[in-house]
Amino acid sequence: KKKKKKKKKAFHSIMKVFALFVVFAVMAVLAIEVVSASSVTHVPLTRRDRRAELRREHMKLRGEEGKSTVIPLRGNESRLGEYYMDFWLGNPRQHFTAQVDTGSSDLAIPRVGCGSCGSHPDAYYNPSKSSMSQSVGCSNSQHLTCPVCNHTQCAYEIRYGDGSGFDADVTVDALTISGLRPVTQAFGAITSEENPGGGEFEPFPTDGIIGFAYQALSECKAPTPMDNLAASGQVADIFSMCMTNDGGSMALGGSGNWSHGEMQWTPIQKKLWYVVNVEGVSVGGESLGLGHFAYNGLSGAIVDSGTTFLITSQAVWSAMEAKMKSHCQTTNLVGTCGATSPLWNGRCIKMTDAQAAAYPDIEIQLSGSVTLTVPSALYLQKGLCGSPVYWAFAMAPAGTQGLLMGDTVMKGYEVVFDRVNSRIGFGSVLDSNNNIQCPDGNQAPPSSPTF
Repeated sequence: KKKKKKKKKAFHSIMKVFALFVVFAVMAVLAIEVVSASSVTHVPLTRRDRRAELRREHMKLRGEEGKSTVIPLRGNESRLGEYYMDFWLGNPRQHFTAQVDTGSSDLAIPRVGCGSCGSHPDAYYNPSKSSMSQSVGCSNSQHLTCPVCNHTQCAYEIRYGDGSGFDADVTVDALTISGLRPVTQAFGAITSEENPGGGEFEPFPTDGIIGFAYQALSECKAPTPMDNLAASGQVADIFSMCMTNDGGSMALGGSGNWSHGEMQWTPIQKKLWYVVNVEGVSVGGESLGLGHFAYNGLSGAIVDSGTTFLITSQAVWSAMEAKMKSHCQTTNLVGTCGATSPLWNGRCIKMTDAQAAAYPDIEIQLSGSVTLTVPSALYLQKGLCGSPVYWAFAMAPAGTQGLLMGDTVMKGYEVVFDRVNSRIGFGSVLDSNNNIQCPDGNQAPPSSPTF
């Protein structure tokens, strides 16, 4: 997943671009070497009947009061490096798919006339076929910002660290997500794409990208799809994701009722990306002992479905390697113990399931007494190398930035983005054998909207 390189948010965006460039560079080396109105609202606890209030809040988040809309997610971490959903634009509706990205805030898809947009599963967006399509002018009544003005057309452009990117005209049309009424949505109709490495801007199964972060991060400061759905009164301003090794599910308006045990909550520190505060990282229960900056950088750590791996600062990476090597006195960690440590150099190695399972858990401590356990079943994976017998880390280092907790971390949990109460919840979806227990969106074909 590539990230925007923006002047307004220069430091963090540049570091995120670099982090994800590292991820794809690592994956390239590996290939060579071998997710009606809702009443889901916050109910404050009271001293008089704390258990009753907790039960009520639990029921609301689970969708037992009110309604949450469940959307199948397709895709995977090892092959596509992303998860995507179905939606429709226009009237009559035109079908599209887009990567679900909690690390950005814009919806963008190719439009007709784009000669460099490559091959995608659906026909390009055609504004002339929709009775509700509107071009947005540089002076517009929608209160949108225009980073670029092409004559009178409001537009924006995005360029990434690897030289790829796109230009898009800001357009308004009806957005329909299955099970919900259409809402008016501003989005980027892509007019040109660049990808020096060849291929499409997004891998073939997807047409574009749909951002679920905050409006302040939008290129044109447009309300996001989640903003518009919540404003329409159809869902509460809460969504959750549950991703498997091959597919997953997403709930709009509350929790999807996929986790087991108690939900852990950590405050959202900043409403741009989903920024959280990392208090510490441990390996096998032993703290790395690093300071705040090593874990959070200048801009904080981020929970980001659009980042494939767990990305750490170089300081955290080196400390994890050293802590893992300290286990070599009692356990032979294949790929770590020894002179070369190929896994820590971005290489694939042959190993058995039992040898992979010998690796210790990584624990990430967040504000709010939250501990996220990342077992080796999540951070050490087959399939990244194109062979079922070769393994590689689903994590990588990148400079001095804060942790990017991407799919590698998120797959162990149902992650609830409670924007009403400015917090993120993590509920485990792993069974005793570290198998992910989530609905598989790849098995559920997209259902046509009924409106």
